[in-house]
Amino acid sequence: MSRESHYFSSDEYKKRLDLPKSEKNNQKNKNSADEKTSEEKVFETANDCRKFETTFFWQRGTYYWAFILASFTAHFACLGNFFDEKAISFSAIKNLPDFSLLTLAVTAFFCFFFSWSWVIVNKGSRFWQQNWENHIDALEKEAVGHLFRIVMNEHNTENCSPRILSCKPYRYSLAKTTQMTGIVLMVASFIMLCLYIFIFTQKFFPFHCHVLTALALLAIVLFLYYLQTSVYSKPKMNEFGRKTAEWYMA
Repeated sequence: MSRESHYFSSDEYKKRLDLPKSEKNNQKNKNSADEKTSEEKVFETANDCRKFETTFFWQRGTYYWAFILASFTAHFACLGNFFDEKAISFSAIKNLPDFSLLTLAVTAFFCFFFSWSWVIVNKGSRFWQQNWENHIDALEKEAVGHLFRIVMNEHNTENCSPRILSCKPYRYSLAKTTQMTGIVLMVASFIMLCLYIFIFTQKFFPFHCHVLTALALLAIVLFLYYLQTSVYSKPKMNEFGRKTAEWYMA
């Protein structure tokens, strides 16, 4: 099998799915009125998997929120304890004892790392959730018609409203909002980590602080890139999909 034959479009979906032939139409003399077709069985399986992934999407979020909350709480608790009602400034942080400064830098790193991990987990969860939603889109016509494609009209101002202060619902994506929250936390904690790295290098290596800060940040980025590639769930054939292909068969 050639490399490109592993990837296919939605037009080839039913052929590649290779559903078993249903016996519903072949047993006319038997009481098979309640027997489900192969498409209906596969649709129910895909729907169950989608509900499973949706449930775990929020459970994983709660799991990582605990780590993120603990790391941010530890960081600002240390910060408040070190200054004890004194004014916090760049020079004041720089003049902290070495161990105190190291504690702030380590807790800031954990704030960033757990926020980064949460973004990765959200992307992974969203991928599998979207995978089963695509299966449902392809199979729903034979099972339940267009039930999942017909939605409320969000432009109907009597029932829906995009205004934040309005109590009316609107078609916002909860998963995307969660992902956006993770990205904001990741960026904010990364800026905080950069600040401590710069303070460290300026305090101990004042003449090369900019170069050492850049090297430290580059090392962190490379480390995270290595982790990101190591947790990537590679397909069995170890190939990357074409941009025009919607599905992959390992």
